[in-house]
Amino acid sequence: MRKVLATSFFNHWYSALLLIESGLVVDGVLCARSVLETLAFHWLVWLDPAAAVDYHAGRIARPVEVRRRLEALGADISYIRDSYGAGSEISHVGRRSECFHLEWQAPDRGQLMIGGAFRGADLDHWLEYLPALLQLFPEPILVATPSQKNGA
Repeated sequence: MRKVLATSFFNHWYSALLLIESGLVVDGVLCARSVLETLAFHWLVWLDPAAAVDYHAGRIARPVEVRRRLEALGADISYIRDSYGAGSEISHVGRRSECFHLEWQAPDRGQLMIGGAFRGADLDHWLEYLPALLQLFPEPILVATPSQKNGA
């Protein structure tokens, strides 16, 4: 089961990287959301192996349910939740990022950009963000208990 999830994770991750590098940022963000969903489910299987039984039986929980189950198991899902929310801001129809605009990227060459509000800084962010996801795959981040925070 974990090998299947690893394959899915890395396929979505690589697709996101290729799409974002090609300038298809929204498509890449959609793939990155799939990376986050796979990451969350991988963590769930790691913490609760019974989730694999549900998966094989065709009872696949929605991403929000997976995140709730992870929280109940003590996983720190703040990064996944925040990243998933940022992806929603970018990818949902009618969001600020897709508002129509015209921008002269290089007026001296006549280069006119039409479309969403993506710039070089957005691309740089995603090219830093995607490699950071790789470090999260091996095992879940757990919320420290009060005794762990105090060094006990």
